[in-house]
Order: sequence, then structure tokens, then C-alpha cells
Amino acid sequence: MLGGCYPARMPLSSVRKLQSRAVRRLPVAVPLVTQFVAAPKLGLDSMRAANFHNRRVLRDVILDCNCCGSRQRPIFSFLPLVHFERLGTSPLRDNIMCAQCHSSQRTRALLAAVLATLDARPGSTPTILDLDDAWSGGAVLSSRGMRQATTFDPARPWGEVDAAGVRNEDLAALTFEDEQFDVVVSAEVHEHIEDTMAAFAEVHRVLRPGGTYVFTLPFDPTLAVTKLLAVGTEFGPLWTGFPQLHRDPRVRGGITSYWLFGQDLAPRLAEIGFEAQVDEVRPPGSPPVPVHVFSATKVG
Repeated sequence: MLGGCYPARMPLSSVRKLQSRAVRRLPVAVPLVTQFVAAPKLGLDSMRAANFHNRRVLRDVILDCNCCGSRQRPIFSFLPLVHFERLGTSPLRDNIMCAQCHSSQRTRALLAAVLATLDARPGSTPTILDLDDAWSGGAVLSSRGMRQATTFDPARPWGEVDAAGVRNEDLAALTFEDEQFDVVVSAEVHEHIEDTMAAFAEVHRVLRPGGTYVFTLPFDPTLAVTKLLAVGTEFGPLWTGFPQLHRDPRVRGGITSYWLFGQDLAPRLAEIGFEAQVDEVRPPGSPPVPVHVFSATKVG
């Protein structure tokens, strides 16, 4: 159907109407739909090339999961075959999943980076602020230090601790005292915070001198300057381009992504007092798909 039913060109107004319908029903499909409408042959050619690459990378893969310790073939929740740089994510980082614990390649890379940071810290048991109470690597971190897990629920009081010991926190306004933690960990949080540098400043405040913040976020190394994707208004987000909504089981339809980060992130973190670097981390025992992981150490 996609190969022959659509004309090579459509009026711009028609394309925008199609985009609007797709945004309401399946936001992540907008680039794919637009690509097929505008140039179906080009779209199919790029899909074939991406699919060939994915099959080559994932052929005969056996996954040694560092989150749960299982060893088996991974599962693939969805292999994106579009130009996903438009969404601020690489094609395979979230879709090569452990069949046992369902951890993604990004999750395993983040855990590997955090464990390397903990191994490099001599001395007493580290205190860890984990800004995700439910991710697959949480149990591993609990075995390596004093872990305080948090969640985000605007309907509850900030700082409230539930029966499981999970604390309700807003990353842009943490309720912890200064310099409480040796390591802070987060995954894909900062793109959802409109004043994201305030959140980085809060992490800097609660870290002890020499402490490290290990995190992932949508990062495009070809971008010189971080890209603004949306502006918050009283009526909802005002998009600067294609709407970008990330899946969240607590929010129907997904949550707004405000930022696609670029090369200027490390210099901006230096202004706060961090010494930051980004590494391409390939988790041990995982397919050859590296993930960008940031490590920001509090200077002083």
C-alpha cells in the first residue's frame, strides 16, 4: 500500500492535517508518516537500509544481562526503522531487551557506568540517590551501597516516604539537605524538565564534593547547541517542530520532551560546578550497540 497509493507530492496543508491526526493517535509515527507521504520510494529505501543494519548487528546475539544475571537471547520490543535522530534517540538503545528482566541496552549501559564509578571510589559504603525507584538496575545498586530511591508524583507531598522507603521528589526542587550523597543516578529525566539546568543545580547541591552524577538523556553528538523542542504554556506544550512524547505508564499519551541535548551540555554543567564527560558505553555481554552515558563530578 505504501509503495503505490500515495502521490509523490501533496499540498502542504494536507500534510499538516495528516500530521495533526497522527500526533493525537500515535505521536512517534509522525516522522514515518510524513516521510512516506512526501517521498514513498525514499522512505522505503531508507527502511530497507536500516533494517539490514539492525539484522546485521543483532544476528546470533546472546545477552549476558548485568541487571539480573541471566544469559539468553534478547527480545526486541520494536525495531525502529525510521530516522530516529528526529526523536532524539538512537535506533536500538531502548529496544534490545533482556528476556528475563526486560532491561534495555540503555539501562544496562547506565548500570555499567554507575558500577564503574562505584568501583573507583575507595573507602566506606557510598550513599546513592537513585532517581528511579523501579528500574532493573536498582537491586544491584542496593547491594553496592546505601541507596535512596525516589519517585515523582505531583499529587503527593514532596519529601514523603512510602511504606517501601521510596521518597517522593521533584528533581528541580529536591527536599534533601546539602551534600548528602556520593553518587546520583538518573535515566532519561532531564529532557522532561523545562528548567532543566535548575535540576542539574539541585543535583550539584546534594552531592558531596568529589561526588558523581551518572545519567542518560537524549543526546545528539552532531548538535553544537542543545535544541529546544517545546515551550510550556498554561494550555500545554507549544512545539517547535514534531511533537515528541515519551512513554510513561503513569501518563496516558506520554510525557513531553522539551530538550534534545547537544555538545554544549558539558560546558553548561561546568558553569554550575561539574566536570562532565560523555562516554560511549557498551555493557559487558551485550550487542555492539554503544550508549551515550554522562558522568558529572562535583568539583571541590
